[in-house]
Amino acid sequence: RQLVLEWIAIQRTPRGVAFEPAVIGRRLMSWIAQANMLLEGTDAKTYTTIMSSLGEQVVTLNATWRNAPDGVPRMVSLIGLVLADLAVSGHDRQIKDAENALIDELRRQILDDGGHVSRNASVLADLVLDLLPLSQCFQARGRKPPQEIAGFVKKALAFLRFMRMGDGMLARFNGVSAGSPATLATVLGYCDGELEAVAAAESSGYARMERGPAVIIADVGSPPSLEIAAEAQAGALSFEMSFNACLLFVNGGYPGPADHDWDGAARATASHNTLCLAESSSSRLVRHEKLETIVGGLPIRGPDLVASKLSDENGVAVLAASHDGYLKRYGLMHSRRMLLSADGMTLEGLDRLEPPSGRLRLKADLPFSVHFHLHPDCKCTRGGDAGVTITARDGQQFAFAADGAALTIEESLYFVDSAGPRPSLQIVLRAATFGESEVRWRLAAKAPD
Repeated sequence: RQLVLEWIAIQRTPRGVAFEPAVIGRRLMSWIAQANMLLEGTDAKTYTTIMSSLGEQVVTLNATWRNAPDGVPRMVSLIGLVLADLAVSGHDRQIKDAENALIDELRRQILDDGGHVSRNASVLADLVLDLLPLSQCFQARGRKPPQEIAGFVKKALAFLRFMRMGDGMLARFNGVSAGSPATLATVLGYCDGELEAVAAAESSGYARMERGPAVIIADVGSPPSLEIAAEAQAGALSFEMSFNACLLFVNGGYPGPADHDWDGAARATASHNTLCLAESSSSRLVRHEKLETIVGGLPIRGPDLVASKLSDENGVAVLAASHDGYLKRYGLMHSRRMLLSADGMTLEGLDRLEPPSGRLRLKADLPFSVHFHLHPDCKCTRGGDAGVTITARDGQQFAFAADGAALTIEESLYFVDSAGPRPSLQIVLRAATFGESEVRWRLAAKAPD
């Protein structure tokens, strides 16, 4: 309470980072959640000081929420505004306008499959934790919560379950960083076992293959719009794989707040389990000073076209996908086909580089590499027949082999560890293409001794 009073005393003028719309929204939610501690048993002066500040912040937020950056900051601003209009005396007359604005924003930001327009699944957990108390506040004030809020929460919960790997955490795509297992488990506890993960999240651009103990999630979508692409990553056609509760192949993920020096490397295609052509990324950074200031970072563009089809062939899960991220620069498309056996014990893949039609002979051969980043808990050693043996944390072993490229074991970095970037290993298939190339690879779980 004393800290709050000191903050009020020094923040006389509503300017600076403390009065950015999303910061006001988050502060209002926090103060209202702790209202009993802040106000119970206080003298009249303290009560008036805190309530006056709350009222002033609500007025400021009502006037400025439209200036919040697109995406989560604007959503947080509106959730805070609706909550404050419900909880702070004298502001309930404007609740309807704020409520309608929030519902419009939910319709725009939450996709049909429950994903977020940023393609970052981790933001949904925080939004759900904000929306659930909001519904309870409606009921506490004798108002019926909008049905749309419950609908969006249900869709978001289904999508979060869809994006979970075997270890219970979210797959590392497009800004997903080190998360809290407890937070995700708490959020998904509201599912009550009613939600079934669908096979493909087409609006969000992800596909899920699940057979036996194996779970694979693949990125088969284009980056989000520029204004919310500051954390998007160039991982077209990349995938992650878990076996039972152990992670096997993982993308580098997005660094935590203390490690932003690594953002550029983490966003590159080479930090994902996919093909990288000519040591360049499948997406392109957009450098524009004003745009960077607005979105808070460097947005990316491309691939423009990502096509995919997920099917079941006699129990075998088959994913076929392609993208045009290298088409304008090199005239080549990247296509990938993955087959997960009915028992989940074998994964076969085919990566191809070829023109969209006809034949192409490049003026000079271009190097390419197919990356398979291992979780830091995995070990990797040379095996027989020019392949490698992967050992997961639980001791399960896998044989990995490839045809059409030289197989090497190289160093890698896992960016989403809570202690900072963590050394790991990666299997890399290296070759050069003259215009048409293909690489076949195979992962097979070994039977226990």
